[in-house]
Amino acid sequence: MVASLIFEVVLGLPPEKRIKPIAVLCTDTRVEIPAIVEMVETTLAKMRKCSIANNLNIEVHLLRPPAEQSFWSMSSGVVIRRRIASFAGVRRA
Repeated sequence: MVASLIFEVVLGLPPEKRIKPIAVLCTDTRVEIPAIVEMVETTLAKMRKCSIANNLNIEVHLLRPPAEQSFWSMSSGVVIRRRIASFAGVRRA
């Protein structure tokens, strides 16, 4: 919704006032189901195409954490570390 507003505002500006680059960032937490990931990627590609076609100076980026820093690996890592510590008799604050 915010991205739509940004595009509408920039489209309303005359080309000579579209000087500063604008970055639209989307973060994939690697939690979403494949259908949602595909929809997001398709939407971002359309945004890039629109920006280029209309000379909007809007950059679109999809950010993804490395696999070892994804939500699931970080969550399971915390659980595993806690269980190992509890088996070893280590108490955590």
